[in-house]
Amino acid sequence: MEGEVLKYGWLIVLTLASIINIWMKMVEKRNNKKKDGKSENPSHGERLATLEKGQKIIEERLDKIEAKLS
Repeated sequence: MEGEVLKYGWLIVLTLASIINIWMKMVEKRNNKKKDGKSENPSHGERLATLEKGQKIIEERLDKIEAKLS
C-alpha cells in the first residue's frame, strides 16, 4: 500500500513540474515578444501606415498599367 502511494506521489510531482515548466516557457515567450516590440495587436497608427503603404504600391502599379495602355 505504501509503495503505491509513493508511486502515485512521484507521478503527481512529475506532472506538476511539467505543467509549471510549460507555463514558465509560455510566460518567457510572451515577455520576449513584448521586449522586441512585436505586440500581438498593433496600434491604430501602425495599421494605418501599413494600409497607406499598400495603397501607394497599388497606385504605382495602376499608373504603370495606364502608361503601358496609352
